[in-house]
Amino acid sequence: MSLKGKTEGMDRLKTEDLIVIRGLIIPAVWDETGRVTAVAVSAFNDNEYLVAPTPKAARLLGLLRREVEVQARLKEEGGRQVIEVVRYRTKRKRSTESVSAKSGNGS
Repeated sequence: MSLKGKTEGMDRLKTEDLIVIRGLIIPAVWDETGRVTAVAVSAFNDNEYLVAPTPKAARLLGLLRREVEVQARLKEEGGRQVIEVVRYRTKRKRSTESVSAKSGNGS
């Protein structure tokens, strides 16, 4: 089964199949003091994937609101799409101030 362009039936993928998700790291779970304890990927296809707790997932806590590309195993737990991150990479952060300066729009 090819994963390119497939979005339907993703919850039926075998656990050894990897998917690629592009999106933003967002907070998903907080403790009683308001500290973020789990994250999700808000994908550019309007899906949201809760990140399963693993050592790699712990590293994603420091990347809130950053754009990432994630390779992961997809499963469904309690009606929610959950991913186990195999590898990820961050996209380079661009400052809106430097973009405005380069385009000549000072406002």
